[in-house]
Amino acid sequence: MDRTNRRLQFVECHIEGNGSADSVRAQVVLSGGGVTFTGNAERPGGDDSDLWAAAEATTAALREALGLGSDTLWLRDVVAFTIADSPAVAASLRTMVDDRKRSLHGLSKAEPERARAAALSVLSATNRFFGEG
Repeated sequence: MDRTNRRLQFVECHIEGNGSADSVRAQVVLSGGGVTFTGNAERPGGDDSDLWAAAEATTAALREALGLGSDTLWLRDVVAFTIADSPAVAASLRTMVDDRKRSLHGLSKAEPERARAAALSVLSATNRFFGEG
């Protein structure tokens, strides 16, 4: 797989619902090469459902942009935490490229919005890998 010139940029993240709602829906828009890519996800309400919905929507947009299937790029974990008195979000993904599994990790400051930070942490992880070159 040619991984060059695949750097994508974050455009926006919309969240509907919150952890106490029955469900949380996210829509994430990315852009690259003059084209926009939109990913959508829905999660049951609960702790960190906003993070998971945003991270899954970002992963869906990335799959569309990169022409990858769900068996080639998938979200493994997303977590919010505090480091040095600053809120942050980290994401872990897996990818299968050239018959090899790779772990990808990204981190983003969680201010002003946690869901936006989840999307940016996924994008950070994948841009380092797919955006090389």
